[in-house]
Amino acid sequence: MAVVFTFTTEAAAPIHRENTIRLNGKAGMVIRAGAEAFLYRNSIKDGKATGVYVYEAGKVHIKEGNKIERNAFHGVAVRDSGILEMTGSKILKSGQNGLFVYANGVATVDHCEISGSGNVGVIICEGSTAEVRQCKISQNTFEGVWLYEDGIGRVLNTDLRGNSKAIRNDGDCSLEQVANKLL
Repeated sequence: MAVVFTFTTEAAAPIHRENTIRLNGKAGMVIRAGAEAFLYRNSIKDGKATGVYVYEAGKVHIKEGNKIERNAFHGVAVRDSGILEMTGSKILKSGQNGLFVYANGVATVDHCEISGSGNVGVIICEGSTAEVRQCKISQNTFEGVWLYEDGIGRVLNTDLRGNSKAIRNDGDCSLEQVANKLL
């Protein structure tokens, strides 16, 4: 099944399973205004903007087998009290950043791969919170994980080898690191 664009704003919780979303002029999938969406085994690729964009208290569950790749901006962006729960999926070759959590966004990423981004694998900033567990974050042009402007991050048992720098913490940020592979 092919889907050109999905924009979810209702309070419903749609399930998106085994779709190909590609070549969008804007974000491949937008979840906002309190909506909630579940993604299973989708391919979101080659968009002119961000692959998955979550904001205004939207919530997305990106479950096993999703592949978000080659989007011009970010693989996934979370802001304005948006919530991301991502498990067993991949963000590959994003033009800018793999995962961008900013402006009070919240993200939990578990057993995922984030690699090949033009800038940073994971950015956590502007009062946002993210927890990254048992992931592989590699081959990003700059940092694997970068915190700035009051970002709050937990990076646990994650392989951060193969980036120009594993983790960068600028400014007044809170960072907990446990059992990561850095070199």
